Amino acid sequence: MTVAVAAGFTAFAAAAPAQATGWNVTAGSQAQCKGGTYCLYYAPNVWFGSNNAVWGFNYRAPNLGQWRFAHCSQGGDGSCAGWNTYIRNNAASMSAVDCKGVTVWVYPNYTGNFNWVSGGSWGNLNGYLRNNEASTSRGNLC
Repeated sequence: MTVAVAAGFTAFAAAAPAQATGWNVTAGSQAQCKGGTYCLYYAPNVWFGSNNAVWGFNYRAPNLGQWRFAHCSQGGDGSCAGWNTYIRNNAASMSAVDCKGVTVWVYPNYTGNFNWVSGGSWGNLNGYLRNNEASTSRGNLC
């Protein structure tokens, strides 16, 4: 009986967890951000003239469920698509103004699949993370 339990435990312990996958989604340079050094946007293609909601931040957020889109990308706060909507599971693109870049994860506390953009860039979240994001953090190095 003891051998069977030990063998069963060994087989269970040897199963490796699934690995998270990351994608660099940098689409363009000359990033801008209203309200912070890094931004998440309600809509994709933030540089093509649409006025959509934006959330600017300077550090990291382990759970986006407590934050709302607070600004509009072209001014007129309160008069754009997505304004005052909770950010979690509602972002479509992101930007990083400084040299450190920004990463967005599918789960809280910086876990699971992720997208990132290089410093000074913007990009659209891919099919795994668009409207399916839960945490974000800036990069560490320039």
